[in-house]
Amino acid sequence: MNIVIYGIIGTSAILFFLVIILIILLLNRKQKEVPVKESIEELPRCPTCGQILEPEWNRCPFCTDDNIITFQSRKQTDKEKKMVTGFLVLIDDNDKIFKIEKDIIYIGSDNSNDIKIKNEFVAPQHAKIWFNETKNRFYLEDLGSSNGTKVNNEYVNSIELRDGDIITIAGNRFAFKVLNKQ
Repeated sequence: MNIVIYGIIGTSAILFFLVIILIILLLNRKQKEVPVKESIEELPRCPTCGQILEPEWNRCPFCTDDNIITFQSRKQTDKEKKMVTGFLVLIDDNDKIFKIEKDIIYIGSDNSNDIKIKNEFVAPQHAKIWFNETKNRFYLEDLGSSNGTKVNNEYVNSIELRDGDIITIAGNRFAFKVLNKQ
């Protein structure tokens, strides 16, 4: 009787491990790579500021260059400064304006942050806003703060920011603004 039970247990264990190995092999199966049509260097750029532009744009919304662009694109080097396109306006505090001048800005109560909020409910490093150059979009990410971050009165972990979004951090409200895209 014990031999039959041990046999059933052993067979079940072997089948269980075979199923696990099969699942692992299926998950690790190499996905078919999709060829990239164009590299970032080949994308059309503004001849004045070097920002990546949509092919249908004939004016640069980033540097507000009024000249019509013919897309004799120049390549932007890493040493060139990126044009700033985002702003945070602190509402209810005389509309104090913060320019987003770096790829990533940090918001929190610690002095090392780009935007410092002295409030007991704000974490030392509460949230960050970062710019995705390939998508030409800004994103906000809560950095695990205990009181959370809201965008348009909804708690978020990570979200793409849009012009006019209201960011709330411990009662401090910021309006997110981008340059007017034509």
